[in-house]
Amino acid sequence: MNKIKLVTAIATSAIVLGAMAPAAFAATDVVVAENGAFAKTNVKVKNVKATTVAQSNKSHVTNVVKSKTNSGKNTSSFNTGGTSGVGTGPATSLVDVKVGGSSNTANLNSDCGCVGGDTSVAVVGNGAFSHTGVQVSNSSWLTVMQSNVTSVLNAVTSSSNSGGNASSFNTGGSSAIGTGAATSDVNVEVHGSSNTLNQ
Repeated sequence: MNKIKLVTAIATSAIVLGAMAPAAFAATDVVVAENGAFAKTNVKVKNVKATTVAQSNKSHVTNVVKSKTNSGKNTSSFNTGGTSGVGTGPATSLVDVKVGGSSNTANLNSDCGCVGGDTSVAVVGNGAFSHTGVQVSNSSWLTVMQSNVTSVLNAVTSSSNSGGNASSFNTGGSSAIGTGAATSDVNVEVHGSSNTLNQ
């Protein structure tokens, strides 16, 4: 008569995003006992624990910016006597574009989820010339996959104008033209994506 007591963990698989708390293998106990003479017993136990962390980000950013300032193209013409003039203020165009990339962060316990449980094999009380074979296989692995795809298109047009002023055909007196500064400042910052694995 064959009596086999088999207690083992089942295979587990987890796909998670972010932090995870891996569990250890359950204990594996194999007991082959009280078999009769010439009995043949083969026991195979295979424990597999696979942990996969998969993170993926795709970012597509398109910025189209047009900035135009104009304080010019003023005229003072056909004046008679006295003083005539044109004075313009500054023409300033400031464009600031900042694009931040996507990020992946995985926080894993330091044991990587690969902790195994205890394995116990007992062959006792079997009859003469009995044959017992026991194979116990424990395997575990951790796979971390992080991917980022980032595409950024920035199209920036910036112009400033404080000129193009005219003072003409004035009679007598004096004519003057004063223009302010024309300033165009463009700042574009693009930060790439990042992957972080904390273990």
